Amino acid sequence: MMMFLDNHVRIEFDPRQSTANQLPDFSLSAQWPKRRPESPFKEAVRCAKNIGENHSSLKLCLSGGMDSEAMALAFLEAGIPFSVAIMKLSENLNHYDIEHAVDFCDEHQVNYEFVEIDPFTFLEKDLHLQYDKEFLTLSPERSIHLHFLEKVTGVPVIAGQPLQIHKVTAHPTVNSRDARYWYFHRYLKESNRFGIPDFHFYSPEFLLSFMFRQKEVLDFSGTSPVFSERAFQSKRNSYVEGGFPLRERAARVAKWHGFEGLRDEINRRYGDCYFQKNYREPMHRESGAIRFSFSGKTLQAPTTDLIEKVLFQRNLKLKEIMKNDQRSG
Repeated sequence: MMMFLDNHVRIEFDPRQSTANQLPDFSLSAQWPKRRPESPFKEAVRCAKNIGENHSSLKLCLSGGMDSEAMALAFLEAGIPFSVAIMKLSENLNHYDIEHAVDFCDEHQVNYEFVEIDPFTFLEKDLHLQYDKEFLTLSPERSIHLHFLEKVTGVPVIAGQPLQIHKVTAHPTVNSRDARYWYFHRYLKESNRFGIPDFHFYSPEFLLSFMFRQKEVLDFSGTSPVFSERAFQSKRNSYVEGGFPLRERAARVAKWHGFEGLRDEINRRYGDCYFQKNYREPMHRESGAIRFSFSGKTLQAPTTDLIEKVLFQRNLKLKEIMKNDQRSG
């Protein structure tokens, strides 16, 4: 069951070793590219073509965010047939999010369907805890995502996020994402179901394409609302610089993950911070050690020689970078 091109991504993580407060160590390794990556959009189109040539009944999961729209643009450019699944929370609680996905589908004449979810019943029945027990979701929102995915027919394709250099605190690092963010992968693997859990990780070339052309460290530090607007603009700029013909959808800056409406409604019904205290905090666990590597070369914070080569010596040919890495290894 190949979720990534040539199975180039390897994940070492045993959810069974989790405790009530602590996650086990997490290791992710990926192959180093066989050639110098082209622009992120060109690499995304290559990935879309490869997926489309090997699989049918593709169902792209669109959230209304930039990552999933960028993925859909790559499939359109590649000429690969697909349809779209959109998660719709009851009482239109995420309308401000999914309206962007609907607009996109209408603009490009893409067939889409709503997968309706009743989050109140879901949470009242403690189904979020059941998904956490089976797939280590670690949050009610991620549990709802998997509930949605179970209802999606065909081959689900999930966008994920680009691999980039960003700054959350004082030091730049790689947004490789720890074990919490690989719940789609765990679900597909444990359910023995085929799908693409992270389109942005599909090939080594696409995975590194953003870093090879990234002009500046993306600044995700600070607090809302300044943080939200800066993060939004930084991310959009990186996609546009990467060749993605993303349309300006200014309303996106007001949302973060699409569950704000649910959180606010639950807090309105039951009291301030109810959602956080009763649903999120009981599922929280501290992360274990995280190791992220390319063909044995570990990427660590704040920056390593390898990252500096990618960021500041991108004019070097890929072969020269690889040669230097072998000498220093």
